[in-house]
Amino acid sequence: MTSMATNIFSKTDGSTYSFTFTGVGFDLVSAYSTNHGSATVRVDDEVVGQTHEEVTSSA
Repeated sequence: MTSMATNIFSKTDGSTYSFTFTGVGFDLVSAYSTNHGSATVRVDDEVVGQTHEEVTSSA
């Protein structure tokens, strides 16, 4: 298994980030913060997910 962790952030609405990978999947991991926005995840130009942050009392 190869891990190439990368920290990316932007303060600009509508920013994008692209990367190329070979394999069967990838993980998108983010810390929660009230000033973080959502992200639309696309693979080969197809929407495959949307991030959603939620704070619960059971966390």
